[in-house]
Amino acid sequence: MLQANPNLSWRDVKEILLRTAVKSDAADPGWLTNAAGYHFNDKYGAGLLNTQAAVTMAAGWTNLGPMLSQSVASSG
Repeated sequence: MLQANPNLSWRDVKEILLRTAVKSDAADPGWLTNAAGYHFNDKYGAGLLNTQAAVTMAAGWTNLGPMLSQSVASSG
């Protein structure tokens, strides 16, 4: 991935790997789809790495913006 796009940050790498992962045991009943539309399983995480898809995505990737931190002030 870094050879395809040396400008990737650690956050970009994590995001690409998450987006390109595939279900490793699709028959397992533990697969859920989160609010962002990504598949997740307590046993398998996001699934198997699809390295070819990850390298392909990395080549045309636009880096994520800066990480933002938000907090909510409690009233009372």
